[in-house]
Amino acid sequence: MKNQLLTLFAATTLLITPCLAQQLMPPEAIPVEDLRGYDRYSMVEDYGDPRDELTERQIMNRISRAYLLQSRIIKAQTNGDWRSAEYYLDQAMSEVSVLADQSSLANEPQFRELFRTIVTEHEAYFGTDPAERQEYGSIFALRSAMFDVQALVENPTAEATGLPKIEPVVTAVPMPQNRAVENSIQWLLANRRETVIRWMNRSDTYFPMIEQIFKEEGVPEELKYLAVGESGLNPRARSSASAVGMWQFMAPTGRAMGLRIDSYVDERMDPVKSTRAAARHLKELYEYYASDWHLALAGYNCSPRCIRRAISRGGGTLQNPPSYWAISRYLPRQTSGYVPQFIAFALIMSNPSEFGLPATSNGPEFAYDEIKVSGVLSLETIATMVGTTTDHIESLNPELRRGTLPPDRSPYTLRIPINTFARFADAFEQLPEKEKTMPGEHRVRRGDNLGKIARRYGTTVKAIQNANRLRTTVIHPGQMLVVPGLAGTIVAKLESTGARSVGWGSRTNKPIVFDQKVAENARQTTVTVANTSTTRSPNTSDQATNSSNSSSENRPNQVHRVRRGDTLSELANQYGTTVRAIQQANGLRNTRIKRGQRLQIPQGGRTIHTVRRGENLTKIAQHYGTTVQSIKTNNNLRSNTIHPGQKLSITF
Repeated sequence: MKNQLLTLFAATTLLITPCLAQQLMPPEAIPVEDLRGYDRYSMVEDYGDPRDELTERQIMNRISRAYLLQSRIIKAQTNGDWRSAEYYLDQAMSEVSVLADQSSLANEPQFRELFRTIVTEHEAYFGTDPAERQEYGSIFALRSAMFDVQALVENPTAEATGLPKIEPVVTAVPMPQNRAVENSIQWLLANRRETVIRWMNRSDTYFPMIEQIFKEEGVPEELKYLAVGESGLNPRARSSASAVGMWQFMAPTGRAMGLRIDSYVDERMDPVKSTRAAARHLKELYEYYASDWHLALAGYNCSPRCIRRAISRGGGTLQNPPSYWAISRYLPRQTSGYVPQFIAFALIMSNPSEFGLPATSNGPEFAYDEIKVSGVLSLETIATMVGTTTDHIESLNPELRRGTLPPDRSPYTLRIPINTFARFADAFEQLPEKEKTMPGEHRVRRGDNLGKIARRYGTTVKAIQNANRLRTTVIHPGQMLVVPGLAGTIVAKLESTGARSVGWGSRTNKPIVFDQKVAENARQTTVTVANTSTTRSPNTSDQATNSSNSSSENRPNQVHRVRRGDTLSELANQYGTTVRAIQQANGLRNTRIKRGQRLQIPQGGRTIHTVRRGENLTKIAQHYGTTVQSIKTNNNLRSNTIHPGQKLSITF
């Protein structure tokens, strides 16, 4: 339930649309001394730190505040005060985000009702766009498959035996070479060689920019490899949980780091602005986790509560934590494989020839002219004006979500190809006035809905309904709709008299030093997975070598003492088992557990199962004593369709 709430919340917050695409601004502030009743009470009450586990009182205070905000949303809508309504709705969604991270609330009827109320109000106000929830980017399938294999590595912190010795002589972030790192490197070479080469080309474009910004912000340069594992250096990457951009910010975190996110602009997809935000966020995490970069990286992937719980289980405190490797087994599967993955990308991409990859790459340089334009202008028109393609303009400005400049009242900084300003300025002078003016009507096209149209023009579903006297959301192709408040109000204008040319330069590789005597071993290594030893080269596939069609690891039961906030689903995910298995091991008839209770945690383990002809998810689930939903969740399956030869990660 918690994951479903968080995913839906993340997808929904992306759609918050400020009126006329301006940033949300609070209504006129009222001095605290002038507040009365609950307003005054709510200003001084204790709401707790959202990064911490909240007390029951703090949770109730936040729930009360969310309901107060919802009543203000309704009042503002009744008064036609759309700016205040949008502001209060944004605040209410932020409260839901904080509450959704409290595991003890996931199954509470009161919170579930609050969640439905706020999200329903948001969707009724702005509409929904299923495309916003679709995963985009090859990195996510790669990460899932890599983490499945990492979960089977025996003694992951033991010294690697098959890779060359690597000395992190100049890195601020430690890069130990242990079996977990070795396994990650081996898997990448064996299964994603061409993908890594493609990302090396992409690093030619973006690494010089990242290096310069990290230097300006005082962040270790080697953290640039984090963007490879996060997105494959793809500015438009979008995870199934609606984390977006090269640095995979969730909407609340992105806004907290100063990034603009609305219906026209999502600066999480701006490679420059998101990189600066990532640098500052990483510095915050480094300071929060006792100046330990490995824990900071884990914190980038997992919530503070998740990391603090692992630190506590490892016998440490936030001020004096154990190492990442000491608490790795207490972290979720993805987070326990996150740092080894980061180190693997760093070692491979800084020394490609040592791993049998091309020593040079040929990605384009990231260079452009910056100009300021006010008003709405389509990217298609801009591309024609400078003599390039729309795709090229979109690649320079990936943060623009609607194919146009936003209808801001202040000039927008647009990127165009280098040395094309003079051509743009001449074309702008000859541009017909109708192409410079924002339209007041919209002709419905096949596939349109009111939510999509509202987001395109920076307005709301209700505003369009009211302007067109629509009683329902049903519209038809060819229908003309009035877009309220836009006709002729915003005319495009070139504000720049010249361009600011930006060139981030060419990539200079800075390899981590190798022991050349054993460098050749990097191209073919032995990885120990559970009790199965397999030898792979870059041209081999990830085939199991045991006598059956799966390789697995079995462990004895563990005992877990229930703490405040624990749920069976969270414990199942933490220990790599299922809710049903925990219930059976402890004779539980329902999912209720209480603080201090000791639970036997069956550690059947994980396995990689190769699908055979005639098998389906139901048969596989029955064979391993798990559920179809568990298999789908572990493998990011959106349907029950599987095919022979497919590899599935099974928790049993």
